[in-house]
Amino acid sequence: MKSLIDDLFSIAGVLGVLVVSSERSVVFQDLARLELDDFKEADLEMPLLLFDRVEEADLLFECYRIYIRKCPLGLLWVIMQPSVSAAMIRLQCDIIVPKMKQQKPVKRGIGRFFM
Repeated sequence: MKSLIDDLFSIAGVLGVLVVSSERSVVFQDLARLELDDFKEADLEMPLLLFDRVEEADLLFECYRIYIRKCPLGLLWVIMQPSVSAAMIRLQCDIIVPKMKQQKPVKRGIGRFFM
């Protein structure tokens, strides 16, 4: 997951990335550039209820821009500066979202040959 998200941080102005599962648990977060402590599930309860059925959203605030995108794991949140190109973020998300899949357990033993 970290290698996929690093591509987003290669775009100048991206400050943080958060991936929240459909069960409302934090799967991945990198908010070091925002200088914030880690989010907890309780902190995200209201935003997750608001964006539960959203496929894609782009929110612009005075100091931040937040891009939210549905992914196989749940929701991908990209927090960035307002001046960042939204097209570049969308393009990068178009590339990484299909690669984001839940990890299946590796089968061991002879049963793996009969799948």
